[in-house]
Amino acid sequence: MLPADVLKQAQQELCDWNGLGTSVMEISHRGKEFIQVAEEAEKDFR
Repeated sequence: MLPADVLKQAQQELCDWNGLGTSVMEISHRGKEFIQVAEEAEKDFR
């Protein structure tokens, strides 16, 4: 199970990701914010 702090942060960012006022699931896959997330995730996997 994930620590409570991690779950709380995920819950908060689900509704307001990076202060954008929207969920990360709602941003455009072509937008700069999503591209940054995708690039960082790919880097973390390597």
